[in-house]
Amino acid sequence: MNSLKTKIGVLVFILALAPVRVFAKEAGSGVTFSPFASIRALFGYRNNDLPDGSSVADDETDLVYRLQGNSRVGANFKAGDKVTGTVDIGLQSSVNLRHANATYDFGFVKFLVGQDDTPYSWYANADYTDDNNLTGFGVSSDGRNPQVKVSSNGFYIDFIGASRNTGSITADDTTVLYPKTAIGYDFKAEGVQAGLGGVYNAVKLNGGALDGKTISSWLGYVHGDVAFGIVGIRANLAYAQNAGNFGLSLSPGNSDSLASNYSDAYKTAAYAAAVGTTIKNSTHLEGFINSYVNLIPDLVVDLAVGYQQDKIDVSGAKADAQILYAVDAVYSVDKNLSFSPAVSYRDYLKDSAGDKQGSEYYAGVKVQFDLKS
Repeated sequence: MNSLKTKIGVLVFILALAPVRVFAKEAGSGVTFSPFASIRALFGYRNNDLPDGSSVADDETDLVYRLQGNSRVGANFKAGDKVTGTVDIGLQSSVNLRHANATYDFGFVKFLVGQDDTPYSWYANADYTDDNNLTGFGVSSDGRNPQVKVSSNGFYIDFIGASRNTGSITADDTTVLYPKTAIGYDFKAEGVQAGLGGVYNAVKLNGGALDGKTISSWLGYVHGDVAFGIVGIRANLAYAQNAGNFGLSLSPGNSDSLASNYSDAYKTAAYAAAVGTTIKNSTHLEGFINSYVNLIPDLVVDLAVGYQQDKIDVSGAKADAQILYAVDAVYSVDKNLSFSPAVSYRDYLKDSAGDKQGSEYYAGVKVQFDLKS
């Protein structure tokens, strides 16, 4: 089965390159491809501590010893002075398309089409399993999405595929009233990056007790990275309505995390809920601070804390929060090989009913090989 998935993944990669080559050919001569690969393996231990009487799982310490899901192979391409882009696939037991996009530079405006990261996905440097980089603990992310993005002098408008996630609310089907559309501004200068913006999504429910009702999801965000010599600070702050319906990653997506094995226990408060014929919205607050120090050119040390909370507008519901503390280092032997020892502690605090949800820690090292042309 894995062999079949790998073959399918390679076929997807080849097919994804086909339109890129056509686009590049139409843009003019001087087409160049720069292949790359990144192999990332994780070695360490994870330990969880669940509340007494938990019926979901037992306390345990597990060996973590595997290929990371964000290992990848792909290529950057360039055609003349106008066209650039990236195509790559992720490599693990299954294969997935990560990026497949092209950008045309008109001079005064840039036009991107294809699958890419969303502009509000501002990750921390701090490392955890699979380079989640505080996803679910201060990072607003809905992965890589098909989109059409128009940008000029830092300003952008990004039309992103709609989210139809209704959570626990049932309906015969949904109608997209307004697909995800982000409007924002990114600023870059020597040693400084900063950005802010907002994004909105709305779907109408068809059939059932909430026929004709609308689930509106939105996100406001501000982020930045400022370096002062060898010291820097990277941070993110976001506030959202119905973050789960919007499609944000609310907990780590790998099998090593307690949240993944605990089903949806950590994220139900992030979705809109039905009370009779009324939709009750949830609110979402998250942020992180990540300080880093370049001790020597080949060694960077990170300290980070990230926090997230969700609260549903239902009588008696409390805020469902979780917090993470992390420290790690990245030592680069050269451009091809690096080692990243890391320690991370997660406290899932209490759920919307006020019950404790347990905690976990991870300690280990990531080994990364980067191969570039």
